[in-house]
Amino acid sequence: MESSVFSPPWYVRLRAGSTSGFLGGIGGQIHKISQALTHPGFNKSTTDYDVALLQVTPPFTYSNKVGPIALPDPGKEMRPGQIGTVSGWGMKSVSQ
Repeated sequence: MESSVFSPPWYVRLRAGSTSGFLGGIGGQIHKISQALTHPGFNKSTTDYDVALLQVTPPFTYSNKVGPIALPDPGKEMRPGQIGTVSGWGMKSVSQ
C-alpha cells in the first residue's frame, strides 16, 4: 500500500501542551495542520495502522509542556519488546 499525503480541512486544529479537556480544552498552543502523512497500511474499516505524521503551522514553541519526542535513527527497526514513545490520542483497544 502507499502512504497518503493530504491537507485536512481548514477547521482541523491541534492543541499541544494542554492538560485538560477533550473537546473545548483550554490552555496550550493551537496549531493548524498543514499536511498529514498516513501510514501505508492504514485501514479505515479496522483502524489498523492508525498513525500519521503531521506538519503544523506555526511551529511548536518548546516549553515544560511541549517538546520533541525521540525518533529512531533512519533505517533502524524496533525490536519486539523494545520500549518506544507514542504521542497522540484515540482508542487504546477495540473495546473502548
